[in-house]
Amino acid sequence: MGVDNFMGLAAEVAGFSEFSAGFVTKDVKPILLSLSIQDKTFGCDVYSEQQSMHELAITQSILKIALQHAEKANAKRVTDLNIVMGELSSMVDDSIQFYWEIIARDTIAGNAVLHFRRVPAQFQCTSCSERYHPIDGELACPRCSNVGAKIIAGEEFLLESIDVE
Repeated sequence: MGVDNFMGLAAEVAGFSEFSAGFVTKDVKPILLSLSIQDKTFGCDVYSEQQSMHELAITQSILKIALQHAEKANAKRVTDLNIVMGELSSMVDDSIQFYWEIIARDTIAGNAVLHFRRVPAQFQCTSCSERYHPIDGELACPRCSNVGAKIIAGEEFLLESIDVE
């Protein structure tokens, strides 16, 4: 049986408690999974039980979306999920994988492979407009040493595609 590839999810991180999902059909309408990270800690790894519980809720939402779309496509199983995570996102892929193995176990997505793609952080200096990747937690612009910067990339968290058979 062919693989239906549900492509097109594009979500900017927009609010920690926000979540919305649309339907993806054969004409490839986008699914929207919108999540936001309120604590934008940079330069150190912060991991807590609260964060872990947040990842459980996120993983449950991803499973729900995958099962809904698999059902709409009359799929027998979900084979792959492609998740994009920004470097500055507070999500930990190992935690999502851990929860996935538990909650998806007795579903048609139980053997699905989660693929994680990390998007590197990219800043833009507010003084000289230099775009740069912060190295070792250093936020200062490498060109002018200004510490004011706009985050251009790295906060993303999105479900890019779901493959089913």
